[in-house]
Parts: sequence; structure tokens; C-alpha cells
Amino acid sequence: MKKVLDFSDVTEARKAIKLEFPGIVSNLSAFPAEIGSWIKKGLFNSVRYDDCVIYIKEGECTNNLFFIAPDFKTASIRIKEAIAEDSIDKTPVVAEIVDRSETESLEFPVMMTLNRMTRTGDTNFRPEKTDGIRDIRENESSIVRELLKSNFNPVCESIPDEEEIKSLAMGGTAKVFIHDGEIKGLMLCSKDKSTIHLRYWWVSPDCRNSGVGSKLLNEFFRLGEGTPRQILWVDIDNINAINKYEHFGFKKESIFDHIHIIKI
Repeated sequence: MKKVLDFSDVTEARKAIKLEFPGIVSNLSAFPAEIGSWIKKGLFNSVRYDDCVIYIKEGECTNNLFFIAPDFKTASIRIKEAIAEDSIDKTPVVAEIVDRSETESLEFPVMMTLNRMTRTGDTNFRPEKTDGIRDIRENESSIVRELLKSNFNPVCESIPDEEEIKSLAMGGTAKVFIHDGEIKGLMLCSKDKSTIHLRYWWVSPDCRNSGVGSKLLNEFFRLGEGTPRQILWVDIDNINAINKYEHFGFKKESIFDHIHIIKI
């Protein structure tokens, strides 16, 4: 496994596969700037074969595997080969495949499947008291990260690092609910001109069924005013969460994120 030193490695690999084979599949959909930041930090590695290039993005909680190949079968064969050769020496390693099929594509077990839910039109923001809800402060980023790690699946759910949490807070899209001086709820989202994405929404068990969750979600809708689309991803087995999101006007789409466990 070698460090990727320049983004041109990715573009050249994609061109080479396209030239040699009739088809191409890849789960590497991150923006060039994001991949560039991984390269700059020394977190992006590659394993190369004539018919497939495998990339590993290192992370604190998990390592994400990406690939560029002629088809999923070839990708599966080469990933298994890389593991056997110990070319993939990080653990744990997961690979996400987003498509419209409810069945998995890679020949590896699926730990979790997420379903995208979408809400379109006006956010129907309801002005109401937001007592106890405020922006995350810079010195709280580590606390928020630990709450995310302990209340979500850190292997499957791409827990943001402290730098990203601080960035969201500076943009005003990271909120907490404070009760008796402690963080008892949080909501993290990201947005652009057309879409706002609810990334994390959590309330401490001792504060549930008290309206805190609704207030935090209302903050999400307030931040999303003017965006024609609001989205989130939810575990297909979490019926309780799906019902709650449907109550707020979200609808399930035929788009799924299969999270494959490559190596533990």
C-alpha cells in the first residue's frame, strides 16, 4: 500500500480503466477538494492492479475503502487478493456502495444498510422558544465527538473529527441542547443552496419525550429555510426513527447505502 501524493493519481486511474475495459464502477464519489485534503494529510493510500485500483482513506474510528474497477466482481476479487497479500494492513475497513438496489454488490458481508429519506418544498419552520439550544462552542468539539462515538456506530457512520465539528459550528450548523450545564442533545447538519442534510440528531435518554428532539429538528428546518430539499440517511432496520422522520414529512427513496465490512 502506497501513499497517494497527488489527485492526478485518481484521475489517471479512472482514465486507464475506461480505456481498457467496456465498463467502469467506483464508489469514490467524494469531491476533489475533499480527496485533496486526505492526500495533504497523508491519509490516502492505494493498491494498484492492472484492472483495479483500491484506495484506503485512514480514519481514527474506521478506514474507508474505495475502488475503481470494470465491475463489482473484479473489485471483490482484487480486494480479497489485497487482503491475502496483506496489502490492506489497516483495521477495521469498510466500503460503502450507494445505489438503487436493495441487494449488495460486493462479495463482502453488509453490516448496515441505510435508506435515503427526502423532504421537498418549504421547511415549514415554526418559530418557537429555543431555550437551552445554542451553537456548539469550540471547546466543546471533543465532548460532542465522544457523544457521537458512544451513541452512533463509529465503524459505519463516519463520525466527524474535531476539526470538522468546529467547521460546522463556525458555519452555524451544529447545535446542542444544554440542561443543568451538560450537553443533553445535539443536531449536526450541512447545507448548500439547494439541499440541507441532517447528519446527526440525538437526545439523551433522560431528556426524551420532553420536546427537546422536536426543538432540535425545528432548528434544522430553520437553517434549511430557502432550500428546496431536505435529506437524511436512516438505518433500514430502525423503524422507530423512520416513523419519526415520516411524521415530519420525510419520504423514503429507492436509494440505499450498503456498508460492507471488508476487514475487522
